[in-house]
Amino acid sequence: MKMDLYNEILMATCQLYGNLRFSRNDVQFIIEFVQNFVENIYNPRLHKQLSENLYNAVSEEATDEIRKTFKKYKNVFGDFNTEDKRLRIYKQHGFLIDPIDVPIASSERSSVCGEKISIKNKYITITHIPLKYSLTQFLQIDRLFDALIEYKDFLMQDQTALTNFVQGQLWKKQLSEFDKDGVVLPLFGYHDDVETGNSMGSHSKINEVGAVYATIPCLPTNFASKLESIVMSDIFYSNDRKQYGNALICKSFIADLKKLREEGIEIQICNKKIKVYFITSLILGDNLGLNSMLGFTSSFTKTMWCRICYASPDKIHFMTNEDERLLRTVESYKNDVKKLCVSESGVNE
Repeated sequence: MKMDLYNEILMATCQLYGNLRFSRNDVQFIIEFVQNFVENIYNPRLHKQLSENLYNAVSEEATDEIRKTFKKYKNVFGDFNTEDKRLRIYKQHGFLIDPIDVPIASSERSSVCGEKISIKNKYITITHIPLKYSLTQFLQIDRLFDALIEYKDFLMQDQTALTNFVQGQLWKKQLSEFDKDGVVLPLFGYHDDVETGNSMGSHSKINEVGAVYATIPCLPTNFASKLESIVMSDIFYSNDRKQYGNALICKSFIADLKKLREEGIEIQICNKKIKVYFITSLILGDNLGLNSMLGFTSSFTKTMWCRICYASPDKIHFMTNEDERLLRTVESYKNDVKKLCVSESGVNE
């Protein structure tokens, strides 16, 4: 009984945190309000009413047992009454994944205290959440994995219309070249910058952050349309990416993608362990986001900014047909990386 109540309170508090309309202060207020109501109003009145109804109807031993039971469950939120307690419990059950601060560089910062000048090293970090743990928890959501596999199988057999990535030739090619046994799912990476301050103010761009996250494209539509289906990987200052480059910023993300492909993850569905592998199929974003993340120029006026071809900005404005002579190839890209001449190739990293 006690463990059942513990688990119910555990899930109830998790749902409060999962509701995006509630802040963390709201969650604390709700828990304190309910605890106060149960402890000081509901519990005493119920105990009083029960004692009056059972007066002289049960033995003293039974009355004493009832009193002990009410006292025992008086403080039902005792293990969950502070956020620190709740977060520790969530970690124990694997419901909370702590982000990791990954150092990418260091810089010297000087400070003056009286006549003394001290120089300290300050580490430049990004915030990283390992995809392995996030995807494991995500796929173990009740009934989600079964719905995903059922929908994916339906799409693979449906020949009436192309409505999803897994029905295309690229996924079929990627799947045919994969040689591991288990469930194989496609994974999309996405990058974009977000201005957290006033974009029109004098300090714009200073607090701009970049976000990298992943999605599973073959989720059923009722899951795919939810924000909760987007799995966060990295958050960093956009200026740090411009200064230190994509190689350092995206190192953890790329390592995660390789592990998901080579090692996969193990999930438990209905007491059955299932191995799931992920193939990184596409990197998505708008033109600026993709060019920035993939090492192409961010200028769209003077250089060859297109990731697909070598057409100049003047040609791009008027082209109506594809010119195969201008298409980029794997070999041409490798040569561009060696030269790193932005004005000639549009590749700067």
